[in-house]
Amino acid sequence: MPRRSRRWQIELDKPRGWVDPLLRKLEDLKLPPPPYPKRVFVRGDRIFGFAISITERGKPSFIFECRIAGQSKRFTFPGRDLECVAEARKWAATLELKHQAGTLAPTPPKQPSYDVMTLRRATYEYLRQNPIRSRNDFLARMENHVFPTLGDRPIEELDRSVTVPLIDQIALRPSKKYPKRGTVFAAYAAARDLNIVGN
Repeated sequence: MPRRSRRWQIELDKPRGWVDPLLRKLEDLKLPPPPYPKRVFVRGDRIFGFAISITERGKPSFIFECRIAGQSKRFTFPGRDLECVAEARKWAATLELKHQAGTLAPTPPKQPSYDVMTLRRATYEYLRQNPIRSRNDFLARMENHVFPTLGDRPIEELDRSVTVPLIDQIALRPSKKYPKRGTVFAAYAAARDLNIVGN
């Protein structure tokens, strides 16, 4: 076993500064590198419902969970960087106060209409006006992996809170063409080339 340098030992022996208790609990778990078989939740002790959620692919986010009208609700902090823990803690404390006061309510879902532009309709409309060589392969991937969950959702409702969990789920499935990247890679690359999604 190679010897450690004295500089390394000095760095190791340095006193560490204050670490947020939630991040300390995450460090104590000593998680192996992703992917994980399921989401990992690290829950705080000071603010009830405040936690760190780590996806199967290892992407962290701060969440606040509570029950509203007998139903479990989850709110996600906009920032995904663990260094934002102080801002996320203030955000969760504000939500907890609103919840205790009975003023916290989830955003009501938009009511779809017959003229709503869904993801499936937008995709087919775009491909009708812009034919591509790989159209059938692209549509097959979308029909197998994306449309069953998001096909009937209005495109105005599609944000990171909706698309990221689905991408994380699909990315873990084996792919024959891209075994190391997951089945989502080919569909995402095609959608990016069509400007349906951004880079």
